[in-house]
Amino acid sequence: MKSKLTNYAIALTLGTGLMTVSAPAQAGEMEVSADVGVYSSYVWRGTKYSGDAPSVQGDFGMEFTEGLSGNVWYATNLVGNVTEFDYTLDYSGEAGGIGYSVGVIAYRFLNQKSANTLEVYAGVSAGPASLTVYYDTDLFKKDMYIEAGVDGELGSFAGSATVGYVMPDVGKSEVSNVTLGVSKDFELNSGIIASPSFTYVAGLGPNKGVKAANGDTSSKGDQIVAGINFAY
Repeated sequence: MKSKLTNYAIALTLGTGLMTVSAPAQAGEMEVSADVGVYSSYVWRGTKYSGDAPSVQGDFGMEFTEGLSGNVWYATNLVGNVTEFDYTLDYSGEAGGIGYSVGVIAYRFLNQKSANTLEVYAGVSAGPASLTVYYDTDLFKKDMYIEAGVDGELGSFAGSATVGYVMPDVGKSEVSNVTLGVSKDFELNSGIIASPSFTYVAGLGPNKGVKAANGDTSSKGDQIVAGINFAY
């Protein structure tokens, strides 16, 4: 599952907790971007969704008009039978030096349709900091997830940090996870940008030691995810 504020917020792949780079290419008046990567596991909001298997993830994005964009993100496990597509429609802009973004995300699983759900979100950003609120309208109705993030440079590396806070309709509201990421971009001769990355995910609260009834979704608390992404 992926969620990101387009244009103004930090470019984080929350499905893995890893920094992602998009290299847009002009196609007429429509701006197109795409990337693909391989990661040691698939972690989303502090919970591991691929067991101990590596995961291939990527996306394809289009900016239709200024501020309005669409994105299709996918993930598939190299071991097992889980394939996911997330469809995002986003509108972003800026007012008074404050960036804003609103949109909707449809999470769709090819082999686990019972897990399909829909979220709406709204966020603001200022400089390196961002705050986004997600509200589930379908599978987990009235559940909210709030994420605060900041990104910056660590020498020649790009660094990021996020804190996730869950507000379930039933249960206790609390910090769910803390994610720290670092990545570095390398431009290849072909114009492709390779971005190796490492992410530390501290699973807290309800994500500490969670395992779903179907056995596919599990968390072991603190986790480290390594990967490499290619953007073009």
